[in-house]
Amino acid sequence: MTREEQIKEAADKFQREFIPKDKNNERFCFISGVLWANEHPQSSWISVKDRLPEKLENGCTSDYVLTRIDGPRQVWYFVNRYNYTIEAWEGCNNNTTHWMPIQRIEKGE
Repeated sequence: MTREEQIKEAADKFQREFIPKDKNNERFCFISGVLWANEHPQSSWISVKDRLPEKLENGCTSDYVLTRIDGPRQVWYFVNRYNYTIEAWEGCNNNTTHWMPIQRIEKGE
């Protein structure tokens, strides 16, 4: 489920179950939304089911990203990139479940 879908689902549930019918709701809803967001932080991991890393200008591969494989008893992490020509992660990591961008470090930092 994407973050947007998660928020919409929570808003629908909140509207059905918690909004008092006899009060000025804007302030109450805003505060409740902030509290919900604090209790449900967004993960930096992006599911490969939601999207893949963007293609580089070469059109063949993505930039290198941190990838994660959720196994039955272990989780593995790799630095890898997606190859759009063969429609697979490079190397032997085609069971990748999630990825996240790697922050670039500029020279001199």
